[in-house]
Amino acid sequence: MLAKIVFVLLSVFVMVAASALAEEDHDHDHHGHDDETKKGCANNELCKKAFQTVLMAHDICEEEQLPLSLEVGLHMFENKCEHGICNSVSEPFDPMVANCDHDDHDHDHDHDHERCGCIAKEFGFVIDCNKPEVIQAAVDYLQDENCILESKNNKTSECIRNFYIFQAHHDFCAHDDLPAFNEIVFHAMEEHFDTCYIGRQYNPKLSMCPPVNCEDKEALKKAVDEMYEHCEAPANVTKADPTNDNDGV
Repeated sequence: MLAKIVFVLLSVFVMVAASALAEEDHDHDHHGHDDETKKGCANNELCKKAFQTVLMAHDICEEEQLPLSLEVGLHMFENKCEHGICNSVSEPFDPMVANCDHDDHDHDHDHDHERCGCIAKEFGFVIDCNKPEVIQAAVDYLQDENCILESKNNKTSECIRNFYIFQAHHDFCAHDDLPAFNEIVFHAMEEHFDTCYIGRQYNPKLSMCPPVNCEDKEALKKAVDEMYEHCEAPANVTKADPTNDNDGV
């Protein structure tokens, strides 16, 4: 119980820090834009388009191709814009069917950004959105064993395995398949572990996200700026200022 209390406090601290970072990186001057006109993704096509562009980039582009503000901005708006969720793949796929040829790797190869299907085979679990009890058991283990407190390069194999279970399902399954609080837990933990790569599962009820050019970082920054401009912002978050995106571009 004590471990879970400590982790909750750490989670809250991380979320507050992320909010402060977003506030620092965005312009407090709305340039005459009236907050009352913001309606969120459900009733605002400009907001919806910007959010979907950001979501598509997040799902298909390499991490180094994304502006720093994109990840923070997406997580700030994903609940507010849940009606704007779109597909980043064009058809359903089985994440367990993956080419996992490790002939050119040694046994201790780096797992970071490897396909989650290959990670699942190596660590002995199945990615299945219909098994919420498996996801919850992984989250409970991570909290009970204080896995977040171990250094990134010195984590136990069970902490690593359970985070991969959590992360693979978080990224692949619909958010409705995960308990709400687990979203906060995930974003508190993700910076402390290597991650694997997996796209979101196709949902026939959703439209396709707009195409993006992962090589055009300026266009991606513009989409983030437009998301803050046109969407109903969560508390303490204001319009983005792309000039504050210190990612070396």
